[in-house]
Amino acid sequence: MQPEITIPSEAKALMQDAEKTLQLVRDYQIQTAADYEGAAEQLKAIKSKAKSLDEQRKAITKPLDDAKQQVMNLFRPPLQFLADAESLIKRGMADFQREQERLRLEAQRKAEEQARKEQERLARRAEQAAEKGQADKAERLAMQAQMVQAPVVAFEKPKAAGVSVRKNWKADVVDFDALVKAVAAGKAPARLLMVNTTELNKIAKALQADTDIPGVHVYAEDVVAARAI
Repeated sequence: MQPEITIPSEAKALMQDAEKTLQLVRDYQIQTAADYEGAAEQLKAIKSKAKSLDEQRKAITKPLDDAKQQVMNLFRPPLQFLADAESLIKRGMADFQREQERLRLEAQRKAEEQARKEQERLARRAEQAAEKGQADKAERLAMQAQMVQAPVVAFEKPKAAGVSVRKNWKADVVDFDALVKAVAAGKAPARLLMVNTTELNKIAKALQADTDIPGVHVYAEDVVAARAI
């Protein structure tokens, strides 16, 4: 249910006048210097009306904003406590998963190393048998050496109802110049190089027409400013 908002009569009058003002100036044409001066007066009047209407708006919204801010301040600390607690638990679970994977890789490495040594042992025996003229035995040992494979080490991942683990792949730029060259060579999309419009505007404002940056168009706009009456 939407709360009822009482709008002062003065605010209602300003709201109605705003629409009338738009209708009044919609077809406004400036053809003479006198028209221009009249437009300037109208512009200042519009600014004044907008200022008055905004003050009426703030008179209504400020108590609401203050009340909302109090509620936000009330709930922010406990919500942050829970968010921090969640982060700690997740970090601990992720650390456990990483440690399990490290142990698995280490066990896999040891199994492969053991298999390699066994292959080498059988290969040596095959060579010795061949040197002694025991061709059948040498062939059998060589085949055994080829058949030696390291077992695949797998740890059972822990499971918990309502909890899932996924890999979140990310990327960091470690060499910006290399990235720029990759974009120029068509090996990476141009969207990876975001244009810093704010910085470009600062340069254009400082250098104006003397700005000379390849691929950048510098231009000036006329901006009309007016003060409220």
